[in-house]
Amino acid sequence: CLRGLHKALRLGWYDPASFDQDCFDDLDDPSFAEMHVLCPKFVAFKGPMRHKVLLCEGVYGFTPSHYAPLLRDGLRCSTVVRLNEPSSYDAGVFEREGLEHCDLHFDDCTCPPKEVVNRFLALCEGRQGRVGVHCST
Repeated sequence: CLRGLHKALRLGWYDPASFDQDCFDDLDDPSFAEMHVLCPKFVAFKGPMRHKVLLCEGVYGFTPSHYAPLLRDGLRCSTVVRLNEPSSYDAGVFEREGLEHCDLHFDDCTCPPKEVVNRFLALCEGRQGRVGVHCST
């Protein structure tokens, strides 16, 4: 843990003076978003669903229309990458909100095949802004 924090500080990925605890708490809250900025390039978030669903007390599955403005406006993402099955929601919702959407499906709870990793890295290299990444809920 401390080595990771030290490296993040050294790379400029984390600055205690500018860290916004309130924003972190809001985005971390499973009743609001459950998303995290992992580093300057990536945002991880819970997989969207076709309809907002109460998964368990205080924990929701959200729609792409809920996530899109948070990703685009609040977190400056330009692209969303879905790693789970394409039938989980309509990708067009993100696209209509001005976000590029890419499907790189592989079986849940497995390591991605080399081809998927290579496509992901190539996709991320050429993108302006952050890349939002999710798998299933």
